[in-house]
Amino acid sequence: MSNQNRYSAHFGCLYPPNTIVDGTAVTDLKTGNKLKYRVIVGRNGLPVIQSHQSARTWMPSWEELISLAVAAGIDLEAGENPCH
Repeated sequence: MSNQNRYSAHFGCLYPPNTIVDGTAVTDLKTGNKLKYRVIVGRNGLPVIQSHQSARTWMPSWEELISLAVAAGIDLEAGENPCH
């Protein structure tokens, strides 16, 4: 995937429809009977999400994954839970 063919997103990069990702499909997530997303572990170990609807691919960097975890509260003390 060349940098020239990708779109910037707040976290991760969105790639054009039908971008081929070299990796292993982990699961397909469905809503009702419709396939919604495919979760892939890329060759670099990063998660990749593909939309069935748009055929676009999203892939974050390691730094972006850490930022998401920090924003979710991973560094909070035990007992503090921002999800509740």
